[in-house]
Amino acid sequence: MSWVSLERLQKSPVLAAVAVGLLQDLAQAACASIERYIGRPLELKERTEKYDGDDRRTLFLNVFPVTILTEIIVTDSDGGQRPILQTLILI
Repeated sequence: MSWVSLERLQKSPVLAAVAVGLLQDLAQAACASIERYIGRPLELKERTEKYDGDDRRTLFLNVFPVTILTEIIVTDSDGGQRPILQTLILI
């Protein structure tokens, strides 16, 4: 999916004459190339991610910025789960 609007692209004098279908295809290809290059998605959307912390105190997230964090659940080696208090989270 392209995170650049078609309307915005059509405001460019250089792109105004390009056919809508071609412009959409080019925008999607450009966005996909940029995301592959930087190694992360840029589109703002809800995500659920799982990380293996290996008993580390710090985890580096794959996608940022984080706008809202609803919960973090730790799964112990025995399979038990417990939530982390939000006061202990630093973003």
